[in-house]
Amino acid sequence: MNPGGKAKQAGQASSTAVRASGRRYIWAAIVLATGVLGFAFWFRERILWDFRLYYAAAWLYGQGRNPFDNQLLFSIPNLDPMPFSYPLPITFLFLPLTKLVYPAAAMIWLGVISSLLCWLVLFWWRQFSGSRRAAWVPLLALLVFNLAVPKALLTGNVVTLETTLMWLALFFLAKGNLPGFVGCVVPAAAFKLSPLLFLGLPLVHPQVRRWKAVGVGGLLFAGYLAASYALAPGWFKDYRANVAFNMKEWSQVDVFNPSTYALSRRLVSILLPGLPPNLSVQVAGLLYGVMVVAVLWLSWKVARRLGERGWTEAGRPTVLYATLVYALIMPRMSDYSYILVVPATLYVAGTILRPPRSLYLAVALLLPLPFVSFRDPGSGKVEGDFFFGLWGYWSLLMMLVCWHLFSRHLVGQAEISVKGRGAPGATDD
Repeated sequence: MNPGGKAKQAGQASSTAVRASGRRYIWAAIVLATGVLGFAFWFRERILWDFRLYYAAAWLYGQGRNPFDNQLLFSIPNLDPMPFSYPLPITFLFLPLTKLVYPAAAMIWLGVISSLLCWLVLFWWRQFSGSRRAAWVPLLALLVFNLAVPKALLTGNVVTLETTLMWLALFFLAKGNLPGFVGCVVPAAAFKLSPLLFLGLPLVHPQVRRWKAVGVGGLLFAGYLAASYALAPGWFKDYRANVAFNMKEWSQVDVFNPSTYALSRRLVSILLPGLPPNLSVQVAGLLYGVMVVAVLWLSWKVARRLGERGWTEAGRPTVLYATLVYALIMPRMSDYSYILVVPATLYVAGTILRPPRSLYLAVALLLPLPFVSFRDPGSGKVEGDFFFGLWGYWSLLMMLVCWHLFSRHLVGQAEISVKGRGAPGATDD
């Protein structure tokens, strides 16, 4: 008898089974991605409504007309009544596509964002899935947060390009490359402005704290805003009106905006239904402010612990954690915007937690999926709750849970590191 040989054979059999299971996850992700692309192609005339808005605004600007004039914009056929609320230079990105008829331009844009999303998922898997790089990460990335990644594709929103630039910026920062970080975060903020908050992220750690680099980034962005105004000063009031409309209307519609601010609005409307509208808004704003202060205060305590570790060790966890903090404090966080925090949540599920708790979290992240539905199945339309699921607050809750677990993990690691340095005979790496 050869007990050692039997053990070796059993180990090889187990390894083969693991590889086979991993291949099944990969194939499932490929099949799912192919299905989403097929759906997008089949309903190509009815989806990509955000791209249709960009195309129309760029076409108007190419004709020398004001894309912020809603009366003019809404007169274009087959366009949803959504105001264009991006800085004027964004139209330059879409101007070349206006040389093509809309169906051809839409297919090119669909190909671009499909490629970017595919690259993002693989990038997250390779660079930010932790030491236990599991084969289920690509599949889960396509499914979590009520199909956030497929929603980003099917709407055609620029969030895909914005998120790609943001994760490139965060990758550069994790490597300690400040010029690369600034060079990506500034154009990422060119669309919706709020990602500029990440420009202050290097200041939280002494080893990458470079005031000059942050200042240069701020100056570049100020120049971008100045150019946006200088291109057409007479249109700027319409741009501000459109931004104000979006902030007022969409930020309080929690089906479209499962954010902390929308949650505060919902809680006030449930708990204090008799309040006058103006007072209700003020109370909701106060509650939102309390939530934000609590998140920032606790996150700052974590940041101080991270500052005690070398950036080589702390860089990747820091940038992952920062995305969760950012998403929790944003007053507007569309459901497809959750693609920004996909790698952080999968890092919590796949690296921080151990089985079976990691499995419980993975299942919880998928819970909204059975509740995806069409608003009007008989109409033939593909908009509605399929994209903006009624379970958006579950996504917010899951993000809060992951932030809490990540906070505990980082504080615990810092305490272990401090004890290790203080132990007799301990040496710094």
